Amino acid sequence: MARFIDALRRARLEKPIEFVTMIVTVPGLVIGLVGAAFVYFQFLDLRKNLDSQAYGIISQELGELNRLFVEHPEMRPYFYAREPLPDDELKRNRILAVADVYLDFIDNYYSQASHLDWSHYNRGGWDAFIRGSFERSWVLCYALCKDQDEFGDAIRDVASGICKGVTRSPAGGTGKPTKQMTDRSEARCRQP
Repeated sequence: MARFIDALRRARLEKPIEFVTMIVTVPGLVIGLVGAAFVYFQFLDLRKNLDSQAYGIISQELGELNRLFVEHPEMRPYFYAREPLPDDELKRNRILAVADVYLDFIDNYYSQASHLDWSHYNRGGWDAFIRGSFERSWVLCYALCKDQDEFGDAIRDVASGICKGVTRSPAGGTGKPTKQMTDRSEARCRQP
């Protein structure tokens, strides 16, 4: 250590410009490294907050959907017991409106899912719930089938193995309806 200090004294006298440059550069480098570490940890904290907000939005939407079923328990059989749509037009339209809300929730889940850090949450549980939603509800299948071009690839991929008439999106996932998709017979989307 004594040699290093002695070398610094000599450098200060022999090469004053280089010495001053080093004295200014080294602390700047240290400050830069500390700043980069600070930004990195801020980024991690921001990532956690965004992850928590995305999960909160999904959970809140599910809570709103559950509230609908609490306020209108007569609709539950159409979503949990494979009850077919009723003939009464007013009732039918209300149930299809709830199906649209349900499908929007599922579609939103899939749009957020890729952004979540699943080490904190139960992805398998959510995926099983969504698969089960289609398995328990002809109404959801019917609503998705008739309007499937409005939804993303993920929801259609899950439902295509369960619901009659729901097809996967065209290769490449363009999301644009093809002639084959728009000319699809409504009979394919009828309730089983």
